[in-house]
Amino acid sequence: MRLFIAVVRPEPFAPDRLRSFLKYLQASKQVVRFSDFPGNFYSASESLAKTGGLLRLLFNVETAPDSQRPLIVETRQDGSTYALLLDFGAVASLVDFPASPAMVDLLVAAARMLSAEYAVITAGHAFKIVPSPEADNPIALWVGAQLSRSNDAVPGMTLVQEQWDGAKLLLRTEVSR
Repeated sequence: MRLFIAVVRPEPFAPDRLRSFLKYLQASKQVVRFSDFPGNFYSASESLAKTGGLLRLLFNVETAPDSQRPLIVETRQDGSTYALLLDFGAVASLVDFPASPAMVDLLVAAARMLSAEYAVITAGHAFKIVPSPEADNPIALWVGAQLSRSNDAVPGMTLVQEQWDGAKLLLRTEVSR
């Protein structure tokens, strides 16, 4: 199983927002730390803004600081839906990692910074852009204000936070191990 964070929106990603998000990742001193950033954030964000853009970084977890793992950051498009995907790869040894506060914070930050319609933490063998967030069987789900007005309940998910603008953060009621 692979762990993914996906940020989904109905329009292409703006390079300046992608650049800000990359700088946020670089400055992050959370449980999950990122490294191996490109020297030129401008070029990297411009490349990512093009559908099919790809960036390879490294990450490690505070509990295993000497164990760096690859992180693939890419943009995808399916019809009129765009996604920024963070592919953390196989995380079988980190069973509680997906729903950790640091990952949920990263999910919310990515959703806000990139003006998402929704953002999701999910695990599976591959990620496919889906038209509605609950179709993804999410571990954690952030739903923007516009979408949350039309979508009050997601089966198997518990509302843990309603944000100032009506956006909602939901966690899977039971994470399968």
